[in-house]
Amino acid sequence: MQEMEEVRMGKGKLFLFLTFFAAQAAGAAAETWVFKGYAVGKQPGNETALSVMMPEVIRLDNGTYRMYYGAVDPAVGTGSCIKYAESSDGVSWEVKGVVLQGASSSSDPEWDIRGPSVLKLPDGRYRMFYQSSPQQSGGEIPKLHVRSAISDDGKNFSREGVRININAYDSSSTLRLAGHGTYFIASNGTYVGIFSGEFTTDAPGPSDLKMATSSDGLTFGNFTTLYADWHDPIVVKVNGGYRTCATYLVEKQGTAFSADGINWPTSMTDVSFVDANGDALTEGNSGVGDIGGVLLPSGDIRLFTNYGNPSENIMYFKKRNYSGPPINMLLTE
Repeated sequence: MQEMEEVRMGKGKLFLFLTFFAAQAAGAAAETWVFKGYAVGKQPGNETALSVMMPEVIRLDNGTYRMYYGAVDPAVGTGSCIKYAESSDGVSWEVKGVVLQGASSSSDPEWDIRGPSVLKLPDGRYRMFYQSSPQQSGGEIPKLHVRSAISDDGKNFSREGVRININAYDSSSTLRLAGHGTYFIASNGTYVGIFSGEFTTDAPGPSDLKMATSSDGLTFGNFTTLYADWHDPIVVKVNGGYRTCATYLVEKQGTAFSADGINWPTSMTDVSFVDANGDALTEGNSGVGDIGGVLLPSGDIRLFTNYGNPSENIMYFKKRNYSGPPINMLLTE
């Protein structure tokens, strides 16, 4: 165990371990995600866009990985676009190109597109859900709503239309904002969307995690508030159920587990994201947010997030667990 080895190396390391243990004992987040490297962006040198954000990673049937992400890239010639990269191991990535381009007019509802969530359908096609809006002006609420595009190969997408609308475009909608989310098929076959959203009846303030369901993945309803003041989620199907991870305001991250993907606990459990030195990474200080994740063949999850303000990189994390002997045994060895 790494923590056990550090205790044996000297007083300095012992202090570090005691600090870690004391934090655990004091009720700090028991689940810690440690920065392991850069995936896409300026740091690995595989992306020249001004910013990259909101990663979505899927594992293909051949065992390789594909990442979709939003980008602001002047070379594309529009306000934003959704690009993709591929990897044989989920660590080293090669940027491939654009899968969907935003509109050229800043007043077009699809001028700013990002936040892809790609779902492989039962018929083998890929449906990409994404947030969309015209250019935001002044202090107005972004006109974020959810659209979709369809593809046979997961690389060449054709627009389908609006999936979740907002009151600004449809007066019958109960939502004034529907943004970045994650879409999946629950254990009973229901399509589920969990997204950053606001009801028209919500008091002005941060968005919440809203949940919606659909029988066909095209028309969503049954909107409910899942977690107040949380946003930008990912849901990963794991052995025995579904794991979600999201960001609370700008200061912390959290996780929750559902056995069926529809019924979730009443609150999230706090987790921490740290850099290689163990220093906390938050959206407010480091731009860490918009979480993506993929299940590895080992059964572990690898998480991906933005990094920087503005985000010039997408970084990846591995979960650190401590399951060694009690602290008193380490001190008496």
